[in-house]
Amino acid sequence: MASTRTQGGSEGREHVSNTSKLLDQVRSQLAPSEEALGEARRRRDITKDAALGFSGAARVFNSGSLAHATANCPVHHRDQGLDADCGVVLDRRRFPSLGPDGSGEGPNAIVDDIADEVLGKVRAEYSAAVVTVTKRAILVSCNQPLSTGEDPTVDLVVGLDRFGPNYGTGGVIETPTERFGVVSAFIVAQGPNYALAKRLRVEKEIYPRKLFGVFQTRNLDPRDPLMEGVGELFPCPQSRYAGFRQADVERAEREGTFKALAWSKETGTTLFRTPDFRFVGHIGHPEYPTERLALEYFRDKAKGLADVCGPVGYDPDHPLNTWGQAGVAFFRGWLRLLASLAEGSADEGERP
Repeated sequence: MASTRTQGGSEGREHVSNTSKLLDQVRSQLAPSEEALGEARRRRDITKDAALGFSGAARVFNSGSLAHATANCPVHHRDQGLDADCGVVLDRRRFPSLGPDGSGEGPNAIVDDIADEVLGKVRAEYSAAVVTVTKRAILVSCNQPLSTGEDPTVDLVVGLDRFGPNYGTGGVIETPTERFGVVSAFIVAQGPNYALAKRLRVEKEIYPRKLFGVFQTRNLDPRDPLMEGVGELFPCPQSRYAGFRQADVERAEREGTFKALAWSKETGTTLFRTPDFRFVGHIGHPEYPTERLALEYFRDKAKGLADVCGPVGYDPDHPLNTWGQAGVAFFRGWLRLLASLAEGSADEGERP
């Protein structure tokens, strides 16, 4: 028995060793060389410095796999090299006519000017460098391959600050979308939604009793990319003790920092987004399964909570899902929006 165990253990160790070798081989096929990583960072930093030197640039940022140490470069693409991502954000005060916050002027001329600025400074280090203005970014190609055959390129995205309540104070804060390259974040947790709204100067209002049930909700903009197909009136589950202060919502909409998408007299503003689509917030529960409200009701009743009342528009003894179709339509709209934003085609006032 001892001999059998020893032999089995040896075979097991040999199997693990072979697996480890195979994994190491795969990693070697995917991992870029240290030389390429260092050179990609150098080219990215030169590009960022050049962009920051453009008159009207506010700040620059890193993004993508290189910034987060997850870069891969398969051997069959080594001739193409790594793609380093970064971006430059322009100061809105220097470009008041650009985009929907201004007079609707397009970005093409400004992007071309930035490309010329970047090319001039990059060529001081890489004489054969060229830039290409793509749909999504300014592509910087240095045309100077390394000894490994890799020739890292740089993608520079051009962004623009939006008008907001803190303009003129100098209080510009880097957003998570800049840091992580997120094109749109959908927030369903109530705490983060209230925190985001507060940043937009929309305060939370505490209710005297729990808002609980399924409520008919009005689609405030059926032509909005997120709301197409949802219907002018749609049912939505609610389970919360707070909401947005309506006077703050109306003021923020006038200031252009907040867009309400769904509302009812009973629930207040339930669904909103920022004008650039980067943040979408929902304090209702379109994701709830059929039995969820019943489970909450019987749970709270068993706890003896004083403010427990039957859910409006919903029978906990005979649960029926009336909101699923509208919820699916909304999520489909958001996924379509993500695809359009990833292609760089979505903007306020332009339907993706």
